[in-house]
Amino acid sequence: MNNASNSKAAWLIASAMALASAPVVADPGAYLGVSVGDASAEVDGLDNGGGITDELDGSDTSVKVFGGYMFNDYLGVEGAYIDFGNPDDNIFGTNVEAEITGYTVQAIGSVPVGPVNLFGKVGMISYDADVTIQGLGNADENGEELAYGVGAEFNIGSFAIRGEYEIYDLDDVDVDMISIGAVVKF
Repeated sequence: MNNASNSKAAWLIASAMALASAPVVADPGAYLGVSVGDASAEVDGLDNGGGITDELDGSDTSVKVFGGYMFNDYLGVEGAYIDFGNPDDNIFGTNVEAEITGYTVQAIGSVPVGPVNLFGKVGMISYDADVTIQGLGNADENGEELAYGVGAEFNIGSFAIRGEYEIYDLDDVDVDMISIGAVVKF
């Protein structure tokens, strides 16, 4: 090989190494996002008045608006407002519907794997659950409980596509949510 071929090969190798080492993940910092998914709710201990109990087991479309801050590539904090929709079910021949909303604050642990970040999160949800039994009235429950989940983000510069599975262990209502969303990083 002559010197011109060697310098071209060296230039190609250096360029490939620079591209391979270029960050595909946005720098740590603030981000905002929105997700849409499916929330499944189970409400335990619904009584027909005669001592027989059953549970609501329904699902509905959920929407989540969230924002957070990554302190570095591995640790961050996130807050969100979630509308779990109105899961309903037919129990004892009567329509039962749950309207559930909440605010979360969670710590996030992330592992960057190329253009994908795998993450887990744990924190608290402050929620309001209103269960309506057709013709019999409603029961309102609210409080603060444990919230946790796992997910993955596919990063394209300062934009990401996120998929998540989250669990909310409320007092008499258990909610699971699977969602997909878009994230903008600043």
